[in-house]
Amino acid sequence: MAAQPIQLDLDDLSERSSKKSSTGKSRVLPRNGSLPEGAHRNSLWKAKFLPTFIKALGTRKDPWNIPDVEMVALLQSIWDAVYEDQPRHSVKVNDVVHALATQQMYEWRSAFGSAAKDSFESFFALLPADCPNLESRRQFCASIKSGRVFFKDPEGSSKQGLSRSPFIIAALAVHMNAINGTIEVQGLYSTVSDQYLYSAIGLAAVVAYRICVLWDLGKLGYNDSGQLRLINNKDSVSGKVKKKDTDFSSNNFSRTMSQCAQSVCKLQPASLDQIVDDAYACAKLAAPRRFTSNANPLD
Repeated sequence: MAAQPIQLDLDDLSERSSKKSSTGKSRVLPRNGSLPEGAHRNSLWKAKFLPTFIKALGTRKDPWNIPDVEMVALLQSIWDAVYEDQPRHSVKVNDVVHALATQQMYEWRSAFGSAAKDSFESFFALLPADCPNLESRRQFCASIKSGRVFFKDPEGSSKQGLSRSPFIIAALAVHMNAINGTIEVQGLYSTVSDQYLYSAIGLAAVVAYRICVLWDLGKLGYNDSGQLRLINNKDSVSGKVKKKDTDFSSNNFSRTMSQCAQSVCKLQPASLDQIVDDAYACAKLAAPRRFTSNANPLD
C-alpha cells in the first residue's frame, strides 16, 4: 500500500486545531475556505502550493525552528510562482496563508512519526517467531537503537546503506507523496545541492530512532483492539499525563536530528540518489529526474 501524505494517530498535536491567543484562551485556526478568493482554482493550493512548500521544508537544515520572517518570505515566493498574481496576496505573519502553512508543517512532521510506527509493526509481522510479544520487540528495538536502526539491514552486523533502513524509507515515502506535484520556484534554490532532501531524510531517521527509544523505555503497548498506543505516566500531584519525554519535539530530538542530517550531508551523491529512489519505490511513485551524479560509489 502506498504511503499516505498525512496520517495522525500516534502523535498528539494540540496545535492542529487550535492555538493559544495572547489572553491564554484557545482560538480556532483558519480553515482552507478562509484563503483569498481564487486560491483553490484548479486545486492549486493542495496540488501545487503545499507540495512546493513541503519540499522546501525537507531541504532545510532545521525543520523545527523557522523564523517568521524566513517563513513569510518562503511562502510569498511560492505564492507568486503558483498563482502569478491571480489572486494577488501579500503574505504576512499570522495571516491565513502563514497560519495554514504552519499547521501543514506540524502535520508533515507528525506524518513521519505515524509512518515509522507503522513500518515497525509491518517489520514485526514479518518476524512472528523472533518478535512475538512486547518484551521481544522491546529487546529488538533496544539492540538496534544505537546504530543498526539507521542502516539497510537492521538485523545484520554490517553497517552499509546508511539511511536506507526499512523504517527510514517508509517514513521518507510519506514525504515523497507530500511533495508530489511540486513546481519550480525561481530563485528558491541557489545550487542543485540546495534541493537535496537532507532535512527530510534526517527527520525520517529521527522518527525511526524515536520508535526504538519508545519501545526500549516501555512507552509503547497495545490496546484491546490490538492497536499500538503510547503509554504515558501521570503526574503524581496534578494527575495530568506527562508527555514531555515522549513528544516528537525540538526539545527532545533536535540534537539527534542535527546529527542525522550531518551524516546525510556526508553521503556521496549516488547514495543520496539510492535513498530517494527507495523512498519513491516505497511510495509507489515514479522517481523524477536525478539532481545528483551516479559517478560516485554507494556508501
